[in-house]
Amino acid sequence: MIRYLHFVSFCVRVSALCTTALCVTANAGLVVPDDELINAWGVERIGAGYVHTSGNTGAGVKIGIIDSGIDYTHPDLSANYAGGWDFVNDDDDPRDDFGHGTLIAGIVGAVDDGQGIVGVAPEASLYAYKILDSSGGGTFDRVIAALDRAIADGMDVVNMSFGSFGDPGQAVLDACERVAAAGILLVASAGNLGTFDGSGDNVVFPARYSSVIAVAATTDLDDRAFFSSTGPDLELAAPGYNIYSTDLFGGYAFESGTSMAAAHVTGAAALLIYAGFTDVRGRLLSTAYDLGPEGFDTLYGYGLVDVHAAMIPAPSALGLALLGSLLVHRRFRSNS
Repeated sequence: MIRYLHFVSFCVRVSALCTTALCVTANAGLVVPDDELINAWGVERIGAGYVHTSGNTGAGVKIGIIDSGIDYTHPDLSANYAGGWDFVNDDDDPRDDFGHGTLIAGIVGAVDDGQGIVGVAPEASLYAYKILDSSGGGTFDRVIAALDRAIADGMDVVNMSFGSFGDPGQAVLDACERVAAAGILLVASAGNLGTFDGSGDNVVFPARYSSVIAVAATTDLDDRAFFSSTGPDLELAAPGYNIYSTDLFGGYAFESGTSMAAAHVTGAAALLIYAGFTDVRGRLLSTAYDLGPEGFDTLYGYGLVDVHAAMIPAPSALGLALLGSLLVHRRFRSNS
């Protein structure tokens, strides 16, 4: 049995960090607050708002969300919903009757329509693979079937915000490796089994697998969320505390958990794919904002995902050589 991975947030607030979110309008020099970005503080924190203003919204990138389905009637999700499958009831209607998948979908790809929230990749194509039932429970047989369906449907990224502390076995590992071999990026929540002092190795499956990016949760102050699992299998951290997102029946809710953190990374990956990056995983790791002890650590992995930094091209060898030549030339002229 597997379970969804989130904690209910008891504190309803908007992060002070989000008040800096701005949107440049068509009128030169006019800057107005972007309410959707302010509401979705995690989307702003990882730099997605800057990427959106460049014209990159992840349009058409195919994202598979293996979860409890998606409420595709939600006004912030309906335009981006592209299909899926219900592995609980074995039909083509993966409508969410639990709520968790809808929350994840909103973080990944809620539309930019001036209302509610905006997702990390607000024009991505969202596919719902429903493996969790109305109580939030599921089986790994369904996960395997959903992973194989993601390959058949040609997904670019797959989000798995669920987990089990016990090893689910070789068949699940093999399924994840099939997905990775097909060129599909796998992102999963690290788990909510962390200790208060951050000790221990408690990352859950399937996030533990080397074919999967394991994501820890942070607060609006860039601290590790107290529940976030820790261990050497972590790769990235992302906002996962007091996250405002889409809920059933057209509503919105605040939730916390590594589920929400994984969704931010999934959306960030979609923006990089749209931009034409090939080694998306490597790019996300190499440009992450370092948190905690310098370099990799078991609390945050390589650091907080920073999709804005990931979009900035690394200087080429030729460019560095030309810059060096220019600086030497300028120094020579100034000394002559």
